[in-house]
Amino acid sequence: MNSITVEGVWKDYRLGIQRAGTQRLGEALRQALFTPSRRRHEDRIWALREIDFSVAQGEALGVIGRNGAGKSTLLKILSRVTPPTRGRLRYRGRLASLLEIGAGFHGELTGRENIYLNGAILGMRRSEIARDFDNIVAFSGVERFIDTPVKHYSSGMYMRLAFSVAAHLEGEILLVDEVLAVGDVEFQHKCLRRMGAVAGAGRTVVFVSHDLTAVQRLCSRAVLLDQGRIVCAGDTAKVVATYLSAGEPNSGQAWSLPAAPAESSASLLRLSLEDDDGRPRHVFRLFEAWTLRLSFEVRRTTRHFMCAFGLISPHAGAIATQWSKPRDVEPGLYEARYRWEAPALAAGHYVFALGLSTYERPIHFLEDQCRLTVSEATAAEDVVRGSGSGIVLLREDLEVRQVADLQLTSLSADTALR
Repeated sequence: MNSITVEGVWKDYRLGIQRAGTQRLGEALRQALFTPSRRRHEDRIWALREIDFSVAQGEALGVIGRNGAGKSTLLKILSRVTPPTRGRLRYRGRLASLLEIGAGFHGELTGRENIYLNGAILGMRRSEIARDFDNIVAFSGVERFIDTPVKHYSSGMYMRLAFSVAAHLEGEILLVDEVLAVGDVEFQHKCLRRMGAVAGAGRTVVFVSHDLTAVQRLCSRAVLLDQGRIVCAGDTAKVVATYLSAGEPNSGQAWSLPAAPAESSASLLRLSLEDDDGRPRHVFRLFEAWTLRLSFEVRRTTRHFMCAFGLISPHAGAIATQWSKPRDVEPGLYEARYRWEAPALAAGHYVFALGLSTYERPIHFLEDQCRLTVSEATAAEDVVRGSGSGIVLLREDLEVRQVADLQLTSLSADTALR
């Protein structure tokens, strides 16, 4: 039995043009008289195209894709915030949405008052809020300040309380849009556990996020969107692997990077990964060294100039960051090189963050660039090693030996802390 069925959904937007029913008469006349028909046609953008999928009752579905792929538009349509241009949707059960955390919070009201206000905006009944009030406060961790106006809260406290209210929404269907990246790391883990409990309780969950680790932990199935279309759907691990490998160049090519705005003093140009023979590649074996080669252009004389790269794992976030030493540079073309030898990366997919900056300000920064793939296939004489635990592999063997006796000493907590 399906909780959500999406059939042939399309959604378009017109740049700079309001839809009928939302314009004043003068605006509508001005648009009709002075906007060329060709421009009106060309300014139509299809945010979603022919979207078809269903979510079974009790299933957790992840929705992933790059910025602008149509993820948030899809969730707004599912939440009935905006209607589809074409197609239809069917639901079975009460719908609850976590789209805009903190919507309706009023700075002059206390945390206690805002729980009731925000809960009502999100569709909770007063009896439900009263019943879950203590759990909401305890989850947020702001008990001491619950009767303080939220204008005095730190941004972290504000977001913790707002998420706590949203996380206690009741409904057979829960829609979640990129709301787990709130608060500190401990609270983020708490949010993930809460969402996992919701998914494990038999409620249907649609989860949109850039956090691929969270998607894989929470969702058994996923869909990948690109330019408003579903590229693939199915097992979450396979869909994530497709997303990470999308856009990889063939062996022997380098990645051309999006240029910085014309007014920027420098711009990243391209990135390549090379083996020890200088051949560009993007797939390497376990324990195989590789060299990063980053090209960039300096357009104006710049003081304290630096370039950097970060290596990122979709499962564990940033692994390493390396900066060049600051120096004064003149206009021209430059190249930065870095050889990666140790530690050895575990099998999987990785991406890069790249940046140009000075001491004072960033110049050009790009995320989610390129793909480095580390293969489980090692040299022929080696044992094939599997991945799944950790990010790096250690070269030394784990020594195991038999002993005649074990001398175990128990330490008290106080002793262990000294």
